[in-house]
Amino acid sequence: MAAISKAFDNSKALVANDVTNYPNSRLISNLWATKERCARLFGVDEFKDIKFKLLESLHNPIALRVVERDAAPCQEIVLERDQIGRVEDILPLGMHTEDDGGRFFGNGVHFIGSPWVPGGGTQFSFYRMSFRDGQQYASVNMGRAARAIASAGDGPARGSR
Repeated sequence: MAAISKAFDNSKALVANDVTNYPNSRLISNLWATKERCARLFGVDEFKDIKFKLLESLHNPIALRVVERDAAPCQEIVLERDQIGRVEDILPLGMHTEDDGGRFFGNGVHFIGSPWVPGGGTQFSFYRMSFRDGQQYASVNMGRAARAIASAGDGPARGSR
């Protein structure tokens, strides 16, 4: 999926409806591949307005709605720890290349602005969470741009590698 997605950089979103070894699962890729689609997904007219939508949302969160357990529109499936060998046995975790150190799941979203971005501007990034064979935890992998921002030392906070 990663190789196909790469061929569609800055283009179409892709959906796989039949994932080998994961019945009833679907994968989506390139959802955030274009600025126009990002703006549409955030409900704004232009990509540059996403930051204002995020700030508005932070200051005006949606009110919590409590749903009684018996009325919840979902089903609960509990897997006990001894039923799970590896996380990829229950989740369709992908590897992007043969050189990856492990399988990846989800992402962390960072929206960073001045004074942390060297030279000004904003940095909107997604970071992968990896699972390696035999590892009992997940690790978040920051990209080169985020490491450069975090280690720049010009802003109020300094990150580490």
